[in-house]
Amino acid sequence: MLLLMIEKRRFEQESSITEAVKFVSSATLTSEKTLWKVWSSWDKEGIILDKDKNRRGGASILHVNHERHLDIESSMIIHEEAQKSMKTGFPLTSKYLAALIEEKHGIKAHPKTVAKWLHTLKYEFGLRKLVGTKSISSRKERIRVYIQEYHYALMEQAEGKSIIVFMDETYLHQRHRLNYGWYGPDLPTKNEIQGIASKGKRVILLHALTLDGMLVVDQNPPPDDMQKEHLSAELIFEGIGDFEDYHKNINKTVFMLWITKRLIPTFKAKYPGKKMILVMDNASYHHPRDKDWVATAKMTRDKLASWILPKLSKGITIYREGQAKFFSRASLFNKNSKYAPRFDELQAYVNSYIEEHQINRNMVQKEFDKDGFQIIYTPPYVSSLQPIELVWAHMKSYIARTPITTRSIPLLIELGRKGLRGDKARNHKPVDAVLAR
Repeated sequence: MLLLMIEKRRFEQESSITEAVKFVSSATLTSEKTLWKVWSSWDKEGIILDKDKNRRGGASILHVNHERHLDIESSMIIHEEAQKSMKTGFPLTSKYLAALIEEKHGIKAHPKTVAKWLHTLKYEFGLRKLVGTKSISSRKERIRVYIQEYHYALMEQAEGKSIIVFMDETYLHQRHRLNYGWYGPDLPTKNEIQGIASKGKRVILLHALTLDGMLVVDQNPPPDDMQKEHLSAELIFEGIGDFEDYHKNINKTVFMLWITKRLIPTFKAKYPGKKMILVMDNASYHHPRDKDWVATAKMTRDKLASWILPKLSKGITIYREGQAKFFSRASLFNKNSKYAPRFDELQAYVNSYIEEHQINRNMVQKEFDKDGFQIIYTPPYVSSLQPIELVWAHMKSYIARTPITTRSIPLLIELGRKGLRGDKARNHKPVDAVLAR
């Protein structure tokens, strides 16, 4: 089996013998010395070394698949189940793998032993990160599109035509504190500290960042009434409800008020005559829809036909199996007919028409269209593409180091502002052009 794996790697991947041996060694936990012995024996003498039945330990040159070591079949199960776990979301545990290896190959191994195998195979045990249901290839394509859009945005900014604005939301807890610190292991209490376990009430913060720092013109606290315009992109308010996801404290109404009453007026005042390129993530309220939005996924055949019919002069052309087929206006309502487009074909035609004529524009895009502004959405679940995340860390670090165990909501808001604007008394730097760049 080992010899077959080496030869397969050599010919399928066009690898050198050295590369093939290293790959098989990593995949099967077999030492390179043993693999070289196996391959040399076959290459020079035409002899295939048999499995060692002795209990002479891993140092034996002939131990190839010794029972007390992870064999090839078991390592392949681990690799296969790891790939399956990535696709299905089913948790990969050492206990589950131990049971699977015993079921398929009759090899009994304690879960701790399987855990050691996993570490040797370079697997790590840690927090699993959900990245949606899209395939790896589609996620990579979305990242490529973002990089291209961002590249052109940087070029426009370098030419002095545009300003890139990064926006995001975060939260602050009343009892936000550092989780790590020095303690005496010989003391009776060791690392135990007195305090309330609850994090307390929560404050929600929306803001925007440019290369010149936070997007602010008026340093005075903004009014409580969101209907009133204020020249600062700051929006901070007490969260309502004990939601696990703080995003539930924000809806499209709040977000659109922030766009129209805070973000756009502040940008125009600070950068008159410049184009705004707003970079933000894919939170649902970042794509607010109005009543004009055409939701084709929820439309029946009759509704699709009724919507597209007034926009057609004759009929539609569908490409089926590489051939163009023309269907008259009247045929769009026909069902189960070879002289009419299928439902999926009609739906695809309507979707392409909507995209070509830019009919579906969310509320933010429509507002930006008035001034020629642009939006770039970051790929889902890639928060590292948002520089403003570093600003949140800078602010929260300041708050956590404040020697106060429980803060009132007004005090928490004040500390949040100082975390962004700086605090000379505590030698905390503001988020200005120096820090932003």
